[in-house]
Amino acid sequence: MKGSMCFAFCMVISLTARAQIWDLADNFSIDRNPNKQWSYGSTPTLGGAFKTFTVTSTITFQVRNGAVAEWNGTYLQGDELFPIVAKYYGDPGTTVTVFSGTKEDPGINLIQRSANGIVMHPTLPGLGYGIIRWTAPQAGTYVIKVSFFSADINVGATTDVHVQRNHVSLFDGDVNGIRSVQNYFSGTGGIALGSGDVIDLAVGPNGDLTADSTGVDATIQLLPEVVNCFPGNESFYKPVKPSNSVSSNVSPNISGKPSICALPSSKPASWYIRTSWDGGVTWQWVETLGSLGLGEH
Repeated sequence: MKGSMCFAFCMVISLTARAQIWDLADNFSIDRNPNKQWSYGSTPTLGGAFKTFTVTSTITFQVRNGAVAEWNGTYLQGDELFPIVAKYYGDPGTTVTVFSGTKEDPGINLIQRSANGIVMHPTLPGLGYGIIRWTAPQAGTYVIKVSFFSADINVGATTDVHVQRNHVSLFDGDVNGIRSVQNYFSGTGGIALGSGDVIDLAVGPNGDLTADSTGVDATIQLLPEVVNCFPGNESFYKPVKPSNSVSSNVSPNISGKPSICALPSSKPASWYIRTSWDGGVTWQWVETLGSLGLGEH
């Protein structure tokens, strides 16, 4: 059906992909590296060749209200291997605390992290950077939010922190002391990434290795693609007569009128369809493409 023939009874259709969000802490794995989109490792220089960690351990200090599991690099300092990417496991809403001493004599508080958060620790100066890497699963526009802050509550971390896209810096900053925070936000419009592009969260020692435990929060969201299909916007997909391969009648809806829109069969089956019978003032969710037999499965 041509756009000029639709008039008032044609529905406005909007096709919207489900939002996809990757959360660094929620997605963390101590069993697999890489773990889907996330990898934990190091580079010899900022933006250098990435080496995936293969060694895991538990923290050598005493822990209260939880447990700490670590991915470790190869540089031995004291009783630990650096750099470190760790998760501070605990009951939601609690704080996990690391002490300098033993159960009998706990000593002083060294590190605090909200339960189930991530902490990185760099390696010795001149020996590279601790890296958390995220790899884009598909081309698209992604919103990125990252926060670096001192997890050391005794001295305060002094680290250099970075967010890089394909080894080129998007953000560079310094965590400098107990209450120091460095944030990166791509903006609500996001940034374009191709399939296989990488985002690196890098932490370096910024001069020395003392008290450099650095908390990291990060989320990456794929912005949903929206395709409009209605008369007058034929640069997208226009209303047409139903065909078995690429379109379907998605009525009935409140108006009692059918809504027909041509859809490419390659669109993901997880896309939702919503219709408007009043030109976009009021919307109604209908079905997913998969439930209509459309899109890849």
